[in-house]
Amino acid sequence: MMAIIGGFTFLGYKIDQWMDNEFKGFTLALVIFGVIASIIYGVKNLLTPDNKSKKTKK
Repeated sequence: MMAIIGGFTFLGYKIDQWMDNEFKGFTLALVIFGVIASIIYGVKNLLTPDNKSKKTKK
């Protein structure tokens, strides 16, 4: 999850640096998007049943 947030933050920072923005809008927007994406990723993995924990009878 930290990699997702960190990646989007870095990308937003580089875009703002490239465009020479005074207000770091891309960084702000991509940080928020990264947090939302990581929450969705975490909840999706939490709700998905783990195949390793299922015991199968043979």
